Amino acid sequence: MTIDFSFPYAAGTASDNVLIYYKGSFEEEVLSTVGASLRKHFDEMPKLGRSAFASFVEMAQNISLYSEERNIFSADNKTNGIGTFLAEDLDDKVKVTATNLVNESQQKEILAKVKKVNEMELKDLKMWRREILRKPPEKEGHQGGGIGLLEIVLKSGSPLDVEISIVNQQYAFLSLSVYLNK
Repeated sequence: MTIDFSFPYAAGTASDNVLIYYKGSFEEEVLSTVGASLRKHFDEMPKLGRSAFASFVEMAQNISLYSEERNIFSADNKTNGIGTFLAEDLDDKVKVTATNLVNESQQKEILAKVKKVNEMELKDLKMWRREILRKPPEKEGHQGGGIGLLEIVLKSGSPLDVEISIVNQQYAFLSLSVYLNK
């Protein structure tokens, strides 16, 4: 499988700062290829590479599982979420951003979680993480452990930025970013 990492110029982004840009289905093969490419950019900065890769994995998992925009791949209706991933080199930081389509209830839930995670102290984040790992999933049909946003903050050491761009009464684009110190 060949993945095109060409960059169609996202709003507000200079192309010479782009390390990786991907738009499409977040299936396993794609995640592996994008992840390997991301790691390669940070061969000489392994700590930054681990943080960027960990952030990518959590963001990609959220897109794959929860994006409202889906690709159907087989007769058994197996689907993968569609979204975008962008890693930018910004002088003293790397900005990692994922964007996907969410419904109205997801918007409220994500905004509340981001607010909670960003307001917590490191020790409280670690305690909350242990608590989440001990419990079953938060709700029926929830495929993850509800820990992705928390993991991004813990592994990056930075707060999350979230932006919601309303599409219509039911849907919006969710853009989630984190800045990683070099």
